[in-house]
Amino acid sequence: MLVWWFRSRKKIEGEESRRDRMRALLTMKESDDKDFPEGHEKRLEDTAEQSTADNETITGAIDKEVVSSLSKKNGKNGNTDSSGTSASSSKDSH
Repeated sequence: MLVWWFRSRKKIEGEESRRDRMRALLTMKESDDKDFPEGHEKRLEDTAEQSTADNETITGAIDKEVVSSLSKKNGKNGNTDSSGTSASSSKDSH
């Protein structure tokens, strides 16, 4: 196990860095008080493509985490609207 970790640590660190980058970009995207230019959208897509996980799966999981975090930060209960859809799916800028 130690040998595997030693050989894989660079890949693990790279993946952690990509996920941190995606989290930052998605936080900006979901934040009501910040713009999200097309260049950032492209950077998010590129970063997701570089991930070892499936693009949509990893982006969706991190987006859900970000929406939940922002909801808690803003004092809201949960991350769904009355129709049961995610708050992030109601934005037209995605």
